[in-house]
Amino acid sequence: MKLFQFDGDELWVNKDEPFVKRWGKFLLRLLLWSLLLSLLYYIIFALFFTTDAQRQLRRESKAIEAMYEELAESSHQLDLVVKGLQEKDQELYRKIFDADPPSFDGYSHEGELVYDPDSAMAAGLVKTTAQRLREMELRAEVAQQAIRRLDSTVKAGTYSIHEIPSLIPVADFIVQQTGATVGRRIQPFYKSLVEHTGLDLITGVGTEVFATADGVVTAVIKSEKGRGNFIRLEHKHGYETTYSHLASIAVRKGQKVERGQVIGRVGSTGMAFAPHLHYEVLLNGEYVDPINYFFVELSPDEYRDMLRIATNTGQSMD
Repeated sequence: MKLFQFDGDELWVNKDEPFVKRWGKFLLRLLLWSLLLSLLYYIIFALFFTTDAQRQLRRESKAIEAMYEELAESSHQLDLVVKGLQEKDQELYRKIFDADPPSFDGYSHEGELVYDPDSAMAAGLVKTTAQRLREMELRAEVAQQAIRRLDSTVKAGTYSIHEIPSLIPVADFIVQQTGATVGRRIQPFYKSLVEHTGLDLITGVGTEVFATADGVVTAVIKSEKGRGNFIRLEHKHGYETTYSHLASIAVRKGQKVERGQVIGRVGSTGMAFAPHLHYEVLLNGEYVDPINYFFVELSPDEYRDMLRIATNTGQSMD
């Protein structure tokens, strides 16, 4: 086998390679050049030519980007509005109570995490539900005792039904008009927990208001503050009833009234969140739940539903 070849014309000595090796190198170079040309063609095609699918994807991408920018701007504006409302609410609370308002979102006013929102929310829901259930059971027992006591006294002839404030004090009442009753409730204007001393009966302006028992008018107040237009009646056996936020008053101080007599009409005077009657019953100077005295007019199912609504309504109307 010859390892070198002498070229007489060119006066050059070439290394004589085997045939297979020479063709192998040639094919390898051809493959590399083909790959490079294919890559070049792909780049040129991708830069200067697009398919229908690519054009559709580009259009959708641009539309999504535009929607995202709009949503981001809307979210930013909403955050500014919420922040402004929070600042106004805190400022109002400080002016009225001269103290920092309580935090309800799990964070302090300095932004520090007070509790884990997820676990605290679940635990708080269970705790609140249990408390409400115990409260309803207690109220149901108190109501049962009051019903039994009143029933026995009425049967014994000690009381007349006209002397007990057992009438629902608004015309055309339905159970769904029940609002918050006696207990700690959120005040609608200042969003703070306060003691609610009566029952809210939500109805339209001008609805007739009745005296719930025979009695005497001991107070008539016309005002645009606090309880607004207000009536207090005194009844026998240590009972008193009050009627607040009236639109008009149809009685005068010292006047005797009978059970079912119209004494005024519902309004939203004073610190009323919406038109309603704030009705109170006092026994020997102590506030009692007016619902306990409505058993005469309500069926057992209506009484149960009214008690459930009143107990679970967390915000009062005044």
